[in-house]
Order: sequence, then structure tokens, then C-alpha cells
Amino acid sequence: MNVLYCLLGVLAAASAASKPNSPFRAGHEYIYFYEGQHASGIPKNSDFYAGLKIKANVILQFKTATEVVCKVDVTGISKFNDILPTTNPATEMLPDYLLEAETGEAAMKFTEELAIPFTFEYKNGNVSGIRTSPEDPAWSINFKRALLTFFEVNMEKRRSLEPQKSSEYPEAETTENNFYRVLEPSIAGICETTYRVFPEEVNTANGEKITRIAKVRNYDNCIGSPALLNTMFSAHMCDECNERKTKPLQAATEMRYEVIGSETEFLIVNVESESQYIVVPYSKEAEYAATYIRQALILLEEVAIGTAIPEPAGMEELEGGLVGYMPVVEGAPWPITAIDSLQMHSQGMVMEKIIAILTSIAEVEMMTPELPETAILFTVLKKMMREATMETLEQVMEKYCTNDPGEKMKIIKRVLLDVLPSVGTANATEILIGAIKKQHIPAAEAAPTFSILALAAQPDLTILKHLMEFADSSLVEGDAYLKRSVWLCVGALTRKINVVKSRWVKEWQRQLELVEMVLEEEGEQAIRSEMQAKENEIREKITSANEQFKGEETNVVTALEKLARSENWEEKVLGIKAIGNSGLYACLPVLVEVLENKEAKESVRVQAIWAMKKISYIPEAKEEVYEVLSSCFFNMEEPAQIRIAAYTIMLVSGPPLSVLQMFAQALHRETDENVGSFVYSSLLAMSATSHPCLLGLAENVTTTLRYCKEFESTFPYSRFYHLSAKSQYLNMAGSISAAVISGSDEMVPRGATVGVDLHMWGATTNLVEVGVNSDGVQSVLNKLFGLRAEPWKSPYEAKSKVEEIKEKLKVKDRESAALSAHMYIKVFGHELFYFPLTETIRKFGNKMSAKTDDKGMTFDMPLEFTNAIAFADLEYKLPTEFGMPLIVRLDGSAMINTTGSLMVTAEAEYGNRRKYNNLKFELDFMPRVTTAFQAAVAVDCAIMRSGVALNAMVKAKMPVNAETTVNRKEGKCTKKFNMEEMRGDLLTISTQPVTFVMTTMFNPSESIPLPNFKIIPFAATTTVQPVSIEGGKSAFGINLGIYGQTAYTSAASAAFVPYCTAIEFLTYIGRGMGSLFSGEQVYILRAEPGVNPPEYYEIESQFKAPGVHGEESGEESGEDCGIYCYAASAMGWFEESGEEPAISRPGTNAEYSLVIKITDSNKGSPREIKIEGHGFCRNTDHTVELEIVRSLPEYETGEWKMQTKMEFSFPKTKISPVELFNPEYQTHVQQRIDHLMGEDGQNIVSWLIEKDVIAMETKNWAKWMAGWGARETVSTLVDQLLVWMNERTVLAIRPIVASQKTIKTALDKVWTTFYSAEEFSKEIHLLETAAHESERVMDEIVTKMEGAEAEKDVEGIAMLQYCVMEQMTLLHKLFTVCNKANVTLPTEVTEACMTSLASQSTKYNKFMHTYAEAISESLKGIPASDIHTVLKGLIEFQCELQKKLPLPWEATDQKIDIPVSEFPVLLKKAVSAIKDIDGHMVESHTHITNTTQMLILIAALQESQIEAMTRIYIAMETTMVTPHSSNI
Repeated sequence: MNVLYCLLGVLAAASAASKPNSPFRAGHEYIYFYEGQHASGIPKNSDFYAGLKIKANVILQFKTATEVVCKVDVTGISKFNDILPTTNPATEMLPDYLLEAETGEAAMKFTEELAIPFTFEYKNGNVSGIRTSPEDPAWSINFKRALLTFFEVNMEKRRSLEPQKSSEYPEAETTENNFYRVLEPSIAGICETTYRVFPEEVNTANGEKITRIAKVRNYDNCIGSPALLNTMFSAHMCDECNERKTKPLQAATEMRYEVIGSETEFLIVNVESESQYIVVPYSKEAEYAATYIRQALILLEEVAIGTAIPEPAGMEELEGGLVGYMPVVEGAPWPITAIDSLQMHSQGMVMEKIIAILTSIAEVEMMTPELPETAILFTVLKKMMREATMETLEQVMEKYCTNDPGEKMKIIKRVLLDVLPSVGTANATEILIGAIKKQHIPAAEAAPTFSILALAAQPDLTILKHLMEFADSSLVEGDAYLKRSVWLCVGALTRKINVVKSRWVKEWQRQLELVEMVLEEEGEQAIRSEMQAKENEIREKITSANEQFKGEETNVVTALEKLARSENWEEKVLGIKAIGNSGLYACLPVLVEVLENKEAKESVRVQAIWAMKKISYIPEAKEEVYEVLSSCFFNMEEPAQIRIAAYTIMLVSGPPLSVLQMFAQALHRETDENVGSFVYSSLLAMSATSHPCLLGLAENVTTTLRYCKEFESTFPYSRFYHLSAKSQYLNMAGSISAAVISGSDEMVPRGATVGVDLHMWGATTNLVEVGVNSDGVQSVLNKLFGLRAEPWKSPYEAKSKVEEIKEKLKVKDRESAALSAHMYIKVFGHELFYFPLTETIRKFGNKMSAKTDDKGMTFDMPLEFTNAIAFADLEYKLPTEFGMPLIVRLDGSAMINTTGSLMVTAEAEYGNRRKYNNLKFELDFMPRVTTAFQAAVAVDCAIMRSGVALNAMVKAKMPVNAETTVNRKEGKCTKKFNMEEMRGDLLTISTQPVTFVMTTMFNPSESIPLPNFKIIPFAATTTVQPVSIEGGKSAFGINLGIYGQTAYTSAASAAFVPYCTAIEFLTYIGRGMGSLFSGEQVYILRAEPGVNPPEYYEIESQFKAPGVHGEESGEESGEDCGIYCYAASAMGWFEESGEEPAISRPGTNAEYSLVIKITDSNKGSPREIKIEGHGFCRNTDHTVELEIVRSLPEYETGEWKMQTKMEFSFPKTKISPVELFNPEYQTHVQQRIDHLMGEDGQNIVSWLIEKDVIAMETKNWAKWMAGWGARETVSTLVDQLLVWMNERTVLAIRPIVASQKTIKTALDKVWTTFYSAEEFSKEIHLLETAAHESERVMDEIVTKMEGAEAEKDVEGIAMLQYCVMEQMTLLHKLFTVCNKANVTLPTEVTEACMTSLASQSTKYNKFMHTYAEAISESLKGIPASDIHTVLKGLIEFQCELQKKLPLPWEATDQKIDIPVSEFPVLLKKAVSAIKDIDGHMVESHTHITNTTQMLILIAALQESQIEAMTRIYIAMETTMVTPHSSNI
């Protein structure tokens, strides 16, 4: 800081010596000293910063009063990437001794290009007409634009945003500071700028008058901002999110001027600029990354022009003036990121860099596939290919897409084809399609590339045109997988383009409103003309965007409608799914057409409903979608699956309360348990959500649930699940939703989906969703495990009657569904993968090589797979006041490598090669995954990039070596797992916060330039904790552990508190995620040999079933066949053999046996677990015996064994719906019920019913007591009465009340320590003290009661009655605490407490006998009313309970003398009594004149009724332990 002051002093002295005391003048030269720096770091946790500093002389030569020639002479370029312990770059310039000078070829080129002169026009502080040389690169021009913004000073209030003052009431002149808002051009766009002009001051150095000006830019309110966003993520912004969203990037700039002169003619003496760009990944209270930019421009001297600055030939005027330039795709209707021309890269350099990266990746992979550098280089390769032109990409493809058999060339070709879809540009897409057409990528392997392209593609209409042309080609038509992938990609890209177009149209409309605001206030014609031109330009952009998209939308809609109307079932489904991806409102009619076609397959109609999901988000379409779907849902004749799908789409689109209430009312009329269960479970789940986008829905659903009919959400029925979580610290939320749709006549669910949503920065994205449709699976299972129960036979053969009943019930015979099951995967809301089950099985079958001979057959399928994918890609570019763009990037790449094979060997039976006895499966599989992720904030300074980043790396390998043998004839299966390869680090996760400086220049002779990362050390406020969790060392012979270190801040520690040791590791992860910038974090999953490590584990299982015996004779009637034989025959694998396995038939006995043995390879002392089960079946009665034995090695002790026996019966008949009205069947059912409810079972069932009633009433009582404020009301009332009563009574009663409150506080403190044995042991003394103190208080109450009765102190008697009732409440609390802690309490403490309880109970009972007389005495002097009758009734009820329901601690031999069935009646009577007391309490306040005695009395009675309810509750708890004696 001192160095900066000295520098400013020297410059000020030099400036004073030249005495520039007049405005800018023609024929004069003005020399300014410029100094600018940018620094990026994590200021909250570290003093580490990385950045660049530039020093230069800026020379301005005024040829005329308005024409200026300018040149920038760079005098120094320095960089830094280190800790700055004593200097804060946010507030001061860095001294030179902390910097490293940048020299060399890159620095020289930077200086030369920046020194190219340029001209501009300058009038009244307005910069315009900037002209530069065609040789001047884009990055240099942007830097010069940023310099010229220093000279843009608007003291005339041009483009004012302030409303003009009425001339009728002129504003009074004032000497206060002048504030005003204007639209001002800058590097970041024409932005709202707030000015503050200070009054003139006299410079003490030279006596000149100085005007100080400060201005601040609002980057949220700009016109024509050149900021660009390119991302593969898609998110939905709901209205509630809009209100709560947190901007991930927050920017602000303040500039301070010192000028000499007037508002129109002045001289800029000094300018200081401070800019901050804050990236907030979490909440504002958590960590953040920051880039600070400081600049200074100081006038050194003013001299007459000596040597004129030479102007380059052919200078051209810049478009956009001061607004920065960002490279965009030419001719695109909205801004799309194009080739990065801000870099010092020629296409030759780009080509060399791509070749070098491809070569490096191939060399690394050939050495070992586990190195992480491959994933990092893949990200760099993707960036470089985005900078390549079409010609460059063609040259690269021509070089490597050849038939060279070399291993290195094969790897390069594969990587090149992997990266093409991730690039996402129009050029890369065209190259990709060309490679498929030229067979560089086989059509069968090309399908996944379009799934990646659907995410990575830029929102470019040119890419959509390429895809549409390719989709119509014969190559796509001939391959079903490729066709599905291409059309799904078309739909997803259409959706992305539509969203981006809508976002830009909305932004342009906002800018249009801003321009119109200026036009309303601006009076100067030149400015009006400028703004009108800007208005016309914006309107043309909106029109062009809408028209261009409309043209392509028409083509897409036509193609998708053609597919959706196809007669081919697969094409129809594909068209519907592609429409669902596109979310085009214009496609809604064709979806409605498919839905209303009742002849279409149910699965097709369901798909049409799901395709309406994105359309329902469109405000204009929501009402129409609701109308269509509500007609489906409320139509009871529609299949359950269609109704559930219609309801789900309406629910997720956020319906209003009126629609939800319609759902609630419909549940009362619902006859389908599947629909009712799904609707009710979904409403119940959504009412508890914490997802920010669903809070409004949750509130409405909570209201709706009050009117709903409850449905069971158990296994047989459809149901919906929703689990959500929110972290205020991370400012993130997430949810997992799952749905299961069942059929009323099917065991297998018809469909199931699971989806994961992430909410961040006010936007919600569907990370992934996986769904399964099981159409036809049930028919396959019916063949395997069909019902074997005896069909019910109708006693009559009246076919016409049966048909009549079928018609009335609308029952028809079920047809077996064809196997059309499929699975889909959605990523970011787009369906990318769609797998029909049959085709998928066939595809894998084609990959297997089969060999058949007399000995059997062998299948062999290689599991070789290597691929590179980009799973995260986001780039946001924003011009800064430094002239260089700020880049926020998220990059994630993964290299996946798998090796191995699967071999299946089948041994044929001798003499019958079509029947196989032994099957053997051998799996040797080694998957390796290396993932690199980087989140970076950097400033791109042409020659280098510097900033701050978070690097994450994941390395995983999981060797699997297993062998499975199946003996068909014996029903035996043996699995063998090799454990020797389970060694070393299986999974490694690491994160590093770093600062970096990276050169962008490239020398092909050197290695690939990677950033110079410096790991940010741990901050002083960071806690570093080692991680070590391990187990299995002796139990399994393998020590499996998690090791490493985690770093977290105190705020993250408070946000993630462990509440269970079982989730200790999850706590580490949560704290680490909340403190990613706090320091390096490492987690390693490692497997090491343990005690006596095994070579392998073997699992042997044998299932014999069923051996069939005759009903009477017991002779075997069939071959003993294992379950594997039976399953294979049922599936038709051995149909040609003509044999059929023995199957249990009605009227037979069957024996089952299952033996599972798990053992390791140790011969001497093996680890072994044996599970043996036997079952016997006689008709529908089954008996199962199960035994589990664990034999431990010699070095462990204690063998354990578990034996279980189960008996159960199945129904003997299966009934057709047409037989439900058969009298004989109904008689049979009634007889069965009578048998089950026989004499032996009636009493126990009756007791169970009573117990359920009591449990329900107990639950209601507990809920009622928890939400009732009676105790608080009574306590407040007593405190008031102690103020109103006479002083003598108060002095007698107040110590008792205070002591009772102290006892209650002590008992509450003990109660709250039960969670920790250590804490509870510290507070045991309070329990004993409370017991003794309670007994003392009771004695004091009795003594003072006797005195009050003798003196006839009515108020004192009533208040002491309240104290007695409060004392009874304390006794109950004391008993509850002692009872809960009985096991851990010392014997002497327990005995002391129980003795105190018994003693006080005796005194309490004695008091109750005289209670009625005291009540009568208390009522004297109170005006007569019906309250006398109520009070006497309450006292009688209290005395009755005391006799019949003794409390456990009362010293009496009397037992509970009330039947269990009367408990609910007593509860209702007690609740009614308390309500009566509440009413009379209000009446005593409003109608009774002498209220003091009455209030005291009612307070006592209120506490008395609480004691009565407690007495009932404890009696219920005691009685519910065992059945009542009278019922046994």
C-alpha cells in the first residue's frame, strides 16, 4: 500500500509540474499512465491468488476538438500465483516484488498487437466512431474498448432513466450531491449506470477546481450484453424458484473520477476503477470464488503534438461502439458461442494441438488405462475441437479415420469419434454424420453418439437441419437402434432450441422496455435517433428468431406427426417419445388423437399421456392439457394405468387448489384400489416435500388431504413415493420420486419409475430418471409359475346366464399380452435411451459366439469396452472492465475401460444333444473408470488464463472373477468368487481447491501445456479430520476400509451434525461438500488381506422340488427335478425333448428342500455359513422349517444357530368374477369364516379389536394433549391471581408455587438427558433431590391447608387445592422418569423415589375425601348458576376414578376395576369435562362479578381433570400389555 501511495505521489507531482488546467484541446497530446490487474481466489478461506498485471502508457492525440488518435504502449506484463499474506488485491495494487515478469514470444506478441493505433471521436464525454486496423485481433480491440470506457463520462444526463420534472413545479436548486441514472455504453453492454457528482473542490496543490464523480454499473439491467452461455444442462425455472433464486454470478463495478472543467468540456485527471465478480456455488454465507479487478488511469502530462501517431491503412469502424465483442455463430437468430477468436490461435496451431493431444491420449492408454491424465486431456481436446473450423476437422478426420491396423491409430480413431458428439458444434455434427455415412463409425455403434449429442449440441438450427436430413436417410431407416437414437435426439434438440429462443425473446422484450423508457424521457434528437435504431434492431431480432424457429418447427412437427400416426407400433411409440422430448405445443393434437383412440394399445395411449409433460409447462397449453387429461382420469371405465398417468402429469405441472380438490372428491367415488392408492399416496407424499419448487403445491395438497378418503398403500396396489431434502447452508435441494403402477390381476407391476431432481441457484433439473414397462412379462411368468389351485366349478351350466353376468359386470376374458416390455433412461429431462426387452436380448445374443457339438455347446461373449464421455459441460463468458472475458466453466469427463469375457458352457446329456444337464458360467471382468471434474473461474488474457478452480478426480476399479456351475438334474448351483484380485485401492475420490496460471500458446515440440496448479492450503478456520473406517478383517478375511482426510469449516460442521454412528462416513461427505474450497479432501476405499485371507469364497445351493407322491400311496409319480430344470422347461427351452418336469398337482403331497452353504478356501479352519430349509406341502397347507448355522474359524469363539418353523395355508380355490354371485360359493366362504372365527378364536379376536380401539384412543389423547395449551393457561392464570389476592395469602402460597416450578424444571432437565448415558449419570442427583423436595412441598401444603381451614381463608383454600393438583402432576412426571430410567438408576435412588411417591399418594388420597366439602365452602358468596351442578359432577367423577383406577405408585392393593371396553367412554367423558371447564372459565371472566374465588377454583379443577386423564392413560397402558382376564 505504501508503494502505491509513493507511486501516486510521484505521478501527481509530475502532473502538477505540467499543469494541465484546461479541457481536452485540439493539437495537444495527453499521456496517461495505466495500471490494471486482476486476481482470482477464495477470499473467505485463503490468501492464495492468481492473476495478471499490466502497465502501459496510453497516448491520446487530439487532431481536432473531437478526432482522437490513441496508442497503447505496454511497459510491463507480470503474473502471480502465490499467497499474498500482507496485500489484499481487492483493495490495493500489488507491488512489483510479489510479481513475476512475463517475457518471451507470447509477451512480445501481446505488446505488439496492443500497440496497433486506433482512432475515435470524443465529444462532451461521449466516445463514438471507434476505428481500428483489420490486422488488430479481437482480444486487443476488446482491451482498447475497456480503456475507452474510462473516458465515457455523462454529465449531461444523456439517455436518462429519471422521469422528467414537471415545468409547472420546477425543482428547487440545491447544493446537495447530484444523483441520476442513465443508460451508458460499456464493455458489458449499454447498462444502467448511477452517477453521483460531488460539488467542486479546490486543489490545494495548484488552486484548481476539481470535480469528483462516482458511477456504479448495474449489470442486471443492460441492452445488448455480449455475455454468452453454452451448457449441456437443462433446467426448469418455476415461479416460486424465481422468487427465491440466488444468482451464481454477481458482478459490480465502481469508477471514481477527478475532472477539471464544465459538464460539456472537461479534462480527466485521474480515474480509479474497482470491479468484483463473485461466483457463489452455495448460499451467501458459505464459500465463494472471487475475481477482483483494479485499474487506475492517471494523467502524466499534456504537451503539444510533436510526432503524430501513424494511423494504419484501411481502418474500419467497429460495430457496437464500446460494447465488447464475443465470437458468435454468424447468421444465427440468437447468440451462439462460436470459434474463440479471442485467442492467439491460428488454425494451424489448433490442428497441431489436436494432433498432439490425440497422440498423448493414445500413448497414455497404451501404457495403462488407469492414469487420470486421459480424462483431463479429453476435456482439453474437446475445447480445441470447438475452436477448429470445418476444414481443420476434415483434415484431422482424413488423417486418422483410416484402416491402419496399428494399436495407436485405433485408439486415436476411437477417441476422436468419442469426442465428436461432445463438441456439439454444427461443424462437428456434420463431420460426425459424415463419418457414419462413410462407415468410420458402424451404424450399430453410432446410436449412443446421438444420445450424447442430444445433450452437448448447441442450440443451433443448423444442427437440427443436419439431423433432420440424416433421419430421412436410408441408413437410419435400416437400423432400429440408430433410428430411435436420432429421432430422440431431434426431439431433445428441438426442445433446447425452443427454450433458448424463448429465453432470448424474453430478454429482448425486457431490453425493449428499457429503450422505450429512455425514449419517453429523452429530448435530444441525436440520442432519440440512436435509441430508435436500437429499438428497431431489437424488434428485428425478435421477429427473425420467431420466424426462423417457426420454419424448422413446422418441418419437425410434420415428421414427428407422421411417425406418431404410423401403423407400425414401434414407429408410433418412437414418434410419441420424440414429441415428448420436443415439448412442442403444435404436436398436442396428434397426442390427443392417439389418446382418444380406444382401439390402440394401452401402452401406446399411456406413452401419449407421458409425452404431454413438457407441454403442460407451457402456460398457454396448460388448460387444454388439463381438459384432455381430466376427462381420462374421471372416466372410471378407462384402465387404471391410463388414469394414473393422466393424474401424474396434472400433478407434476402444479395444478391449482380447485383441481386438487376435484381429485380429493373423486377419491370418495373411486372403486379401483390401484388408482385410489396411487392418488392418495402421492398427495400424502407431496404434502411433506421440502423441494423449493413444490412448496406451493405442498401447501395446497395439505389443504386437500382434509377432504380425501384414505386408501391403503400396500404392496398389491399402485403407489407413489417422494423423498426430498434441503440444505440452507448449501442453498441446494434434491428429491427422489418413485412410482409403481400395478395391475389388479397381475403380480408383476405394470410399470415403475425412479427419478432424481436437483435444485440449485433457483432452477430445478431432472438429473436422471429410469423407468420400466413390463407389458407381457406377466404372461411369461404365468408359464413359469402359473396358479396351481383347483378352479372353482360352477354347479350349473347356464351359459347364457354367465354371459349376462359378464355383460353386466363388464368383464371379459383376459388375453395374454405380447412381450413388449421396455426400459427408458432420461437425462436432464430428455429421454435418451429406449430399450425394448426382446431386441436388447437379441442384440446381446448376436454378440455371443456359439459352438455346438455332441458334448454340448459353448457361448463366449467378450466384455471389451472403452469409451470417453463428457458428463458435465458449461461455459459462461462475460466481458469484464479489464477488457478480457471472465470465464466460468464446469467440465467433467470420464474414461471408461472394461476388459474381460463371459463364457457359458452347457454339457449335453449322453445320447441327447438337445438336453443339457450341467451349465457353467465363467465371468472374468475388470471395469476401470477415471473421472476428472473441474469447476473454474478464470480471466482469459489472450496469452494466458489465470484463476481459481476446484479439481476433482475419481478413480475406480472393481475386479470380478466368478464361476457358477448349475447341475440341472440335481438342482444344485455352485458359485465361486475369486478374492485374490480384491486388493489395493478400489475407489479413490479427491478434491483440490487450486489457483492456476496457464499459457495458451503452444509449441508442438513440447508437451501439452497444462495449468500450473497450486493447491490452496487449509485455512486457519478449517478443521482437518482423518477418515478411517474399516471392518471384515477377521470375519471375512478381507480388511475393507475407507481412509483419507476431510476438511470442513465450522459452519459446515454445524450444518451436518452426525446423529448416528452408522452414517459417520455420510457425515464426512456432507461436511466435505459444504467445504470444497477449504482444502484438499481425499477418500480411498481400500481392500487388504485380513486374518487368514481366503483365495476364494464358494456358495453352494441345492433346491429339490417337488418330489411328488400319491395322495394315498406315497409312491413317487415323477422324476425328482431341480428348480432349474423346472424353470427351463416352463420357458420352453427343452420343448423338443418331449419331457415335462414333475409338478405339484392338486390332491398330492410334495416335499421341498433347500440347502445353501457359504464357505471360504481355507482347508484347516474355514469360515462357513449353512442355511438349510425343508418344506412339506399337502394340498394347500404348507410347513417350512429353516435352520441357519454359522461355523467360525478357530481364532473366533461362539457358534450360533437359528431354527425357525412356519405353517401357512393358501386358498383352496380360485374364483372367476362371474361366480361371485353363486350362492354355493358364498356359503362356502361363510363356512370358512366361521371356521376361522371358531370358539377358540373369538375371545382373542375380540380382545385384539378392543386393543386396537384403545390404541387409537391413546394416540388421539396424546395428540390432543400435545397440542393443548391448558397447562400454560392455568400457569398464567395462577401468576395473575397471586397479584390480585391479599398479601397474607400470597406470602403463604408463592413459595410453594416457586418450589413446584423448580422441581418441574429439574425433572425436565433429567428427561432431556436420556439420549446419552454419560449426560444422564451427571443429572441423577437431581432426581433424588426432586423426590425429597416434592415430599417437603406436600407436607407444607397439608400444614398450610389446615391453617387456612381454621381461619376460613376461602382464597387460600382454593389456591392450595390448585397446588395439590399441581403436586399430583409432578408425581406423575417423577414416576415417568423413574420408570424409564429404572435399569440405569442406582437401587438407593429408585427406593427413595418410590418411597416418596407412596407417602405423597397417601396424603393426596386423604385430601380427596375432604375435597367435596372444601368445594362447597369455596362456592359460598358466588352468585348462583348452573356451574354448581357442573362442579359437583366433576368432583364425583374425580373420586370415582381414584377408587377404580389406582396409580402404580399408590400404596394400595386395589386393582383396576374397569373393563377395557369402557376406557374410550371414560376418555370422552374426561375430554368433555375439560371442555366444560374451559367454557365456565370464559363465563367467569365475562358474567360473574366476584371472579377471584371462581378463577382459583376453576384453575384447580382444570389441573384436577388433567390428573384424571393421566390416571386413565396410565391404566390403559397397563391393561394393553396382556389381554383382559375376562376375555381369556
